[in-house]
Amino acid sequence: YTGTGGAMGISQFMPSTWYEYKDRIAKISGKEHPDPWDVEDGVMAMALKLGDVPGVTEHNRAAEKKASKMYLSGSVSQKYEWYANDIQYWAENNHEILGEQYIMSLIFQQ
Repeated sequence: YTGTGGAMGISQFMPSTWYEYKDRIAKISGKEHPDPWDVEDGVMAMALKLGDVPGVTEHNRAAEKKASKMYLSGSVSQKYEWYANDIQYWAENNHEILGEQYIMSLIFQQ
């Protein structure tokens, strides 16, 4: 992926960011060559990146907002507060927005 210059795959990581996470994904998934365009690998990359922000795995709201900003821009700049607030809104209200049945169908899909 070297030299592609743009965000790639499901997680929309820059190539250098993907390289930071691909070995961890391989270790967890057992895949020799994780693929940024594979849904499972891409979502795992997102989860790892967000979970690396201290406090996120403890569901600390400030940490979750920081992680949202970092994911979007690589910074915690106040100018991305709108994005972090949108993410929090969706996280807190997804059942009402999308509907309980829809969420449950995604979770328990066979």
